Amino acid sequence: MIDVDQAATEKCAWTVAEDFYHAQFILGEWMGQALKGKGKIFVDDGLAGPDIAKTIEKGFLDGLKFQAPNVKVVAHYQGQFSNAPSQQAVSSLLVGNKDINGISNQGYCSPVENALKSAGLKPLPVTCYGYNGELRQCVVNHWQCGVSTGAPTGIQIAMKTALDILDGKANPPKNVVIKNPEWIYITNKASFHPKKTFGIPIVQITQRECGTKTPPPGTTCSDLPAGMAMPFTLPQFHISGVAAAGK
Repeated sequence: MIDVDQAATEKCAWTVAEDFYHAQFILGEWMGQALKGKGKIFVDDGLAGPDIAKTIEKGFLDGLKFQAPNVKVVAHYQGQFSNAPSQQAVSSLLVGNKDINGISNQGYCSPVENALKSAGLKPLPVTCYGYNGELRQCVVNHWQCGVSTGAPTGIQIAMKTALDILDGKANPPKNVVIKNPEWIYITNKASFHPKKTFGIPIVQITQRECGTKTPPPGTTCSDLPAGMAMPFTLPQFHISGVAAAGK
């Protein structure tokens, strides 16, 4: 058995997962720099139960403390990895915190920015999880975004690993996570200078029509569905966006 993203407890299982902790550490650094080392933020605890939610929160807070220890977390909320709960929670917190400076959401960017707009506030730096449409929103609306991507490349790695095990070409240890490559997408790469990156690439979000080409990491494709995960394939597999979307 090969588990993807969630850590398996069975000793017979392998796990393929992104480096959630270190990716969020970088986003914590990004928020600290975006706020110039001071200010107040909200932090999303995600969803009660999953280990990923706790890892995401801890990674972000550790990175924020490392980069900008004077930034204060004034409220936590549970966005439940979903748009409506995220927007509702942020809207409720804004009633007593009009002077907030940034928000870390474990779901998407748009519900947070929509909550700010509804409260009559300007867009703020936000960290989030993003698919193609969310990345496009960051570019089109000129939001300050730090985005962790949920690339489905873990499925490719899991399938290739399973085939290699069955063919006797590999026998990876079960107590070591098989890494699914991670990228951090941001809207201000030129001005972001993290002290720690842990080997995780940081790329500028750019929008283009992708057509039949395989877009490089950092791309939001204006001609592909909003719900597509980016990147949608490993670099060694040349799959076009059109083919991946089933067009």
